[in-house]
Parts: sequence; C-alpha cells; structure tokens
Amino acid sequence: MTNNGKRRVVVTGLGILSSVGIGKEEFWRSIKNGRSGIKPITLFNAETFPVRIAGEIDNFDAQDFFPHGTVRRLDRFSLLGLAATKLALEDSQLPMRFDGCESDRMCVVVGTVVGALAHAEKTHALFLEKGTKRIPPSFSSAVLPTSCGTQIGLMLGLHGVVMTVTTACASGTSAIGEAFHLIRSGSVDMGVAGASEAAITPLVMAAFSSVGLLSTANGDPTRACRPFSKDRSGVVLGEGAAMVILEDLDHARRRGAKIYGEIVGYGSTFDGYHTHHPFPSADYSAKAMSRALKDGCVQSEEVDYINAHGSASLQNDKTETLAIKKAFGDHAYRLAVSSTKSMTGHAMGACSALEFVACCLMLEEQFLHPTINLEVRDPECDLDYIPNIGRSEEIHTILSNSSGFGGYNAACVVRRFQQ
Repeated sequence: MTNNGKRRVVVTGLGILSSVGIGKEEFWRSIKNGRSGIKPITLFNAETFPVRIAGEIDNFDAQDFFPHGTVRRLDRFSLLGLAATKLALEDSQLPMRFDGCESDRMCVVVGTVVGALAHAEKTHALFLEKGTKRIPPSFSSAVLPTSCGTQIGLMLGLHGVVMTVTTACASGTSAIGEAFHLIRSGSVDMGVAGASEAAITPLVMAAFSSVGLLSTANGDPTRACRPFSKDRSGVVLGEGAAMVILEDLDHARRRGAKIYGEIVGYGSTFDGYHTHHPFPSADYSAKAMSRALKDGCVQSEEVDYINAHGSASLQNDKTETLAIKKAFGDHAYRLAVSSTKSMTGHAMGACSALEFVACCLMLEEQFLHPTINLEVRDPECDLDYIPNIGRSEEIHTILSNSSGFGGYNAACVVRRFQQ
C-alpha cells in the first residue's frame, strides 16, 4: 500500500534498555510517572572525578538474554544492542533468525557515537600491563564501531543491508530515518533500526567534563538533569539501547502485526559551524524539522507534540527552542514539547532511539510524558514543555527532534496509524 505513490512504513516492534527500565513496559511506567534514572556511577570508581553521576542501567545481566560464551566475547555496547533487538523481535512476534528471501529483503541500521570504546579502554589497560599475549582474538572485531550491527546481522542470518551510522547524538534518529527510506524506496521490506551506547567510561566522562558540558550536581542525582529550566546546569550522560522493527505496511498486514505508528518523514542537516556549539541562529536545526515535514507531506499545524533533544545544555535548549519557533511559526506555542533525557540522561548516540520508542508509546497510550525538574521558567525557553507531570492528550502526529556535537541535526515524523 502506498501514500502519495510511496510505500508506507510502520513500526511493529519496540525493544529498549535504559536507565529507567528494561523492556517497553518498565520504560513506559517510568517516563509516564516522571521517574529519574540518574544515580551515582558504579561502572567504574568515579570518586576523584568532578562528575560522579550518570544514567546507568544498573540491572542489566547479559546472561538473561544470551549464553555465557556470547557474553564473554562481546562488550557491553554490542550486548545492549543485541538485547534490544531481541526484545523488539519478541514484541513484534518475529523469529530470531531469517532465511530465504526474508533474509535478503531485510536491513539493520545501527547508530552509535563511541561504540566499543569502553571495551577498548579496558583492553588497552590490560595490554599495557600484560603485553600482547593477553589480547583476545575476538578483540579485533569487537572493538569496531560496526560490531553491534555485525552481531545483529549474524544473529538474524541476514544477507540484506547492514550498516552503522555515526552522526553524533543524532545517530539514533539517523539510523531510523535511513532504514525508513530503505523500506519506503522498496530496497528492503523490513528492518531493525536504532542505536546502542555504553559510554559511561573513565575516558568519556573525563573528556566531556573537560569541556564543561556535564552537570556537577552530584549531591542530588535525580534532580541534576533540568532541560529548559533556567537553573539547568548541564548534561547528564547515560547509556542504553533501543531498536525498533520497521516494515512495509503490506508486509506487516500479511502477518497480522501490531502497528504502533507510521513513519512518514525524515530530514537532516549539518550546521557547518562548530564542533561543540549549535549554530546560534538555529537555522539548520529548523531546516531539518522542516525537511522531515516536507518528506512526509505534513503541514506544521498537523503536529501535536515534539519530543525535543532537550539535553539541559545551556546553549542547546535555548537554540532548540528558537529552532522550533522558526520551523513551526505561531504553531510553536500550540505544540506540546518534552524531554525524555530529563529522566534517562543523555545516552549519546542511543538517546534519540530511546526517544523514538517513547514517541511510539505516547502515540499508543495517548499520554505525553513530562519534562521533570523544570522548576524555574527560562524566558528564552518559553514553549509548553509539560513541566513535571505528564498529561493525557489526543495525539495524532509527533516529531522527534535530535542534534549532536559537530552540528548534526535530524528529525523524524511518526503518526498514529490509520487504514
């Protein structure tokens, strides 16, 4: 079935691991009720670090998902992505392995920023201490940024398109958008798309602390991430993985799949301005949103809600507010907007994949999650950010907005499914 002569692409499965829950049910309960997943770091000894808090997944045991041999040879980044894929396939009632034409007509698109850096850090320390004989043979493939996508493709037995996308913190949206275009164009019929990130490492925390990006509100972790609030103090890093199953509508109907929503548009731009700061005029972030709307033949007035990048960065939040106003004009003040990161933390490349899952669940539940810790109104951030308490609302069209270091911007439009 086509829409304006193009194949229709629907979301039929959700898999997620985040600091506020593993699996869509636990994740939804947390974000609906405004529960923070920010807590003291336990993945390494952060006692001497200026930042000692993060959005860790503290109850992830890879052996709940995979045999010991698989767990032993893969790093956390790949295991999180594989686990999210497994949850998405189960949710979509699809098998864990494909053959025949199905394996040729399927894609995997995975986003990440740091990939297996945590694994590289640990192995490098072991190399310096013990020498070359302590480097396992599996390291040469496990350390690559493509390792998660590779492992998903191997697990599923695929022969179609498998790729890794790195567009900084927009990587999850980019991955979902690229998979959407592959399916819509007819190149494939179905895909696994999303992102994984295991970035809570000493090197990453030290690097982002060095540029003054991170909040140092260590004393009260659950209140540390305050997007759009005048008293926001910086980003709180997190980790996580989210994968979604995307299908051509006819393919989904033939197998009687549950449909969460329909992706209708995707757009992206590049600021070309600075490695750390957003373009002050917000022109290119606005243009990414406008391109997503145009790609989906959606009028700006049709959008009910925006899931904002909302990182709690001093510059990003006000620039994103300006971008929304430029893209939507007067309608910006009628939009509802909120930040998932206020609860999950900023999971770098995976953040926008987590947020896309949140969008699908909000469409299904007809409920908008809040931006928590929004206590002090910022005159430069003057939109309806759903402060602190979520609300029931009739929602038909959502835009998920993302941006990242270096000037990457991406946006995706998902609609409530209609026959």
